[in-house]
Amino acid sequence: MNWKLVALIVGLGVVLSSCSDPKMDKVDALKTECIEIHDEVMPKMGNIVELSTDIKDWKKTLDGDTSDSVVAFRGMLVAQVTILDSAHESMMAWMGDYEVYYEASHDADSAISYYENEIVRIAQVRELMLKSIDDGKKVLEGRN
Repeated sequence: MNWKLVALIVGLGVVLSSCSDPKMDKVDALKTECIEIHDEVMPKMGNIVELSTDIKDWKKTLDGDTSDSVVAFRGMLVAQVTILDSAHESMMAWMGDYEVYYEASHDADSAISYYENEIVRIAQVRELMLKSIDDGKKVLEGRN
């Protein structure tokens, strides 16, 4: 076989394989953004559980008091726990629904749309988590 032809074929193969598909590059970038948002807030799941537990414990200490103001305050504590638990559940639901390899079984346009939607969803989860943590901390500041 002619070595020049082999070199040309190998060289052409290298050039063609180094050319990337702009749509797949966008898929990769969107997918990376999803995971970055997830990775930013996932470590805060422990904070949510801890705050929820602390607020529940505080509520228990007030359970014997039936005065109107304490009953109303306990209701606010229950509402804050519900928000924290909802934030936790939102992350769990997102992770359960997220298809890591969506692009492997769908075309690039569909994958772009999917990951754009997932960025919106995980950004909403992030906002819910961060707000619930901030609000939970503020509630507990009143305990001291």
